[in-house]
Amino acid sequence: MKNYLPIAALMLTTTLVACGTTSNIKPSSNSEAIGSAAQKTGKAIDLSAYDKVVVLDFVDGTDKSKLKPDKVRSQSDAIATAVRSFPDLIASKVRGTGAFQEVVRGPSPGNALAISGTITRLTEGNAALRLWIGMGAGSSYFDATTDLSDGESGESLGQLITDKNSWALGGALASAQTVQSFMEGAAEKIAAQLRDSKKGPPVAKAH
Repeated sequence: MKNYLPIAALMLTTTLVACGTTSNIKPSSNSEAIGSAAQKTGKAIDLSAYDKVVVLDFVDGTDKSKLKPDKVRSQSDAIATAVRSFPDLIASKVRGTGAFQEVVRGPSPGNALAISGTITRLTEGNAALRLWIGMGAGSSYFDATTDLSDGESGESLGQLITDKNSWALGGALASAQTVQSFMEGAAEKIAAQLRDSKKGPPVAKAH
C-alpha cells in the first residue's frame, strides 16, 4: 500500500497542474496604482479610488490557421459568443461582490476601472472522449488575458492571465470541464481579485 502513495500523489499533482489557473493581478510596471496604499495592504494594486467598473467586450486573439475549413465557421461562431459572454460573467461576478457602487457592461464615460481583454484559445473538445478515453483525448481549453486600465486616461493598471484545460487523465470530472465552466471559474477569480484590491489601506486607529 505504501509503495503506491508516491505514484498516487504524482498523478494527483499532474492532474491539478493540467487544469491550469487564473493568475492574481499582475500590475503594470508604470502603473501609479502600485503606490504606498497597495504596499500597505499587501495587494498588487490599489483600486480604492474607483467606485465604478466598466466591462467591455473582449477581442478574438485565437489562431485559426491550423483549423480545417469545415471547422473555421463553428470556431468563429463560438468565439463570437465568448467575447461577449465572458465579460458578461465578469460583470455579473464583480457586481455580486458589492465592492463597487456601479458595474456597467459596455462603454461609459467618467472615472472608472475599465476591464477588457483578449481570448487567445478556446476549444470545447469532446466530453465523451474525455470521459471514456482520457489521456488528452477530447481536451477542452480556455485561455484569455484580462486587462485592467483607467477608463479616462487609458493607463494600463494590470492584467490577469487565464490558462485553463481539462484534466488529462479523463473521467467524469474531465468530461464536466467545459469552456463555460472555465469562464465561470475565471470570472469568479477576477471578481475576487478586484474586490480585494478595491479595499484601501487600513484605517489608522485613534489613540
